[in-house]
Amino acid sequence: VQPATPGAEPKMFSACCVDKLKTACRLRDDLELDMHALSVTCSLLERIRQLESELHALQARLPDVRPSLRY
Repeated sequence: VQPATPGAEPKMFSACCVDKLKTACRLRDDLELDMHALSVTCSLLERIRQLESELHALQARLPDVRPSLRY
């Protein structure tokens, strides 16, 4: 996690970084993860978020191909 402005005092972090740290602390505490397992878990969660974002962007570009329900 990098400060928003390196070298500035007091150190300021973006909201995104704060959210990531809160998630990491929750995972560490709830699942009793060591630092290595926590690092892997956070990396995998970030990758999942990236893939979901890409999927949503691709789905938005496709026409709606779902069959309509007719009664």
